[in-house]
Formats: sequence, C-alpha cells, structure tokens
Amino acid sequence: MIVPIQNVFFDDEAALAMGTAFDQACVALRHFAREHEVRELIAKRIIEAARLGELDPFHLLSRAIMGF
Repeated sequence: MIVPIQNVFFDDEAALAMGTAFDQACVALRHFAREHEVRELIAKRIIEAARLGELDPFHLLSRAIMGF
C-alpha cells in the first residue's frame, strides 16, 4: 500500500538526496529491508527529515537507519 503525502513538494536536488539515502539505507539494512514495512519506515523517516529541511544524503541516511 502506498501512503500519499499531501502538501509536500521537493525539488530535484531534494529528490535526488532522498533517493540516494533510501538506496543506501536499504543496502545497509539489507537483511531487514526486504520487508515492506521496514522499507516504508525508512521512506517515512527520510521524507520527514527532508520536509524539516535536511537535504544531506548522509544525514538523511543516518536518520533513516537510527534504531535498527
């Protein structure tokens, strides 16, 4: 299931940083990231951090995998 995010827009630079962080998080958590729920949590954490202004892929990655 895809959960839509309303009223949030990202430019190309932000989308690239978010995509990079997501891919790296899935690699880092490769044993867990096969689960849909884990991938969704990773994405939500990255989106929330980006929404709050964080656009550095390393920091987005750090926030995504925190707690795993």
